[in-house]
Amino acid sequence: MLVLVGLLETKIKSNKIDQVAAKLFGGWSYTTNLVEHYNGRIWIIWRPYNYKVNTIDTTAQHITCEVFYIPLQLSFALTFVYAFNTREERKGLWSNLVAYHRGCHKPWMILGDFNSVLREEDRIRGNPITWADIVDFHTCIEECELIEFPHAGSKYTWNDKGSNQRIFSKLDWIFTNNRWLDTMPSCRAIYLPEVINDHCPAKITWMTEGPREKKQFHYCNVWAQHPNFTRVVQEVWSEYVGMYASTYVDGTRSST
Repeated sequence: MLVLVGLLETKIKSNKIDQVAAKLFGGWSYTTNLVEHYNGRIWIIWRPYNYKVNTIDTTAQHITCEVFYIPLQLSFALTFVYAFNTREERKGLWSNLVAYHRGCHKPWMILGDFNSVLREEDRIRGNPITWADIVDFHTCIEECELIEFPHAGSKYTWNDKGSNQRIFSKLDWIFTNNRWLDTMPSCRAIYLPEVINDHCPAKITWMTEGPREKKQFHYCNVWAQHPNFTRVVQEVWSEYVGMYASTYVDGTRSST
């Protein structure tokens, strides 16, 4: 079940946002960067009984929040990114992330569409990748001391659907800082297959339960010395043990 969602490039205008939110996410809370950009480039929605979200920095290219996950009592920083298309326009994004990093003492995850590759192998076809194209992105990652978060699924998260010779690129990224790796529970990240969009959506799941250990059966030999031991065991083993389950169908509870 999704409980916190980041949507990019919604193109929902400010006079329609409340109407759309009520129709699609009734009962959810949300924040956007519509104040910074008329096109509603980033929209964050969450279930208030699962998360508390406090927005601390918003620009046209990112929203950074302080998040509290209620079920596990976890506090962390979360940044959703939707970078501009050109290198010059993205310079402001890199500067904002570096500035936040300098005062950040929380576990921090940054994810979204960075509109940039990091390595030569992150693109198939298209223009050759030069160091000048990616140096600003590299510098930001180094200065923020970020680590790419391991993920499954699609390697290339964007493709040019309008071309016969498609260009495939990795433009969507998930990063964390060291504090996240040291203190947060395990997560699983996966890039899902594209549907109608030209980007692959990313899904991150808390892995709150590890493999359960098989419990040992404990028996004290002294129990067999009780005068009623044999009778009690025989009575318990002869009892019928049924199954009980509860379900909810159309709001009505039934038991079997």
